[in-house]
Amino acid sequence: MAEPTRDQFLRGMTALYPFVAAYDLPLNPEDLEEMVYAVLKHAVGTGPFEQITEAVNEQIASAAAAHAAMAEAMERSIHRDSGPTSV
Repeated sequence: MAEPTRDQFLRGMTALYPFVAAYDLPLNPEDLEEMVYAVLKHAVGTGPFEQITEAVNEQIASAAAAHAAMAEAMERSIHRDSGPTSV
């Protein structure tokens, strides 16, 4: 499974975005990017469909873990920076 090129990725984003807007899908840009990446990466593969499902489930889990880690780091930063201040 080859990685999509930057041009393919941008074309995929450009093609998918009108659907997201037309159907008022509640997707943030990162989720849309993950979907486009998965479609492009697996669209021309030759492996079994089960492998696609497994790989995409792993991609989803990895993206969710990265998002959770980022949210946790932001939360720690907010609490660290919002400590008591002296006047």
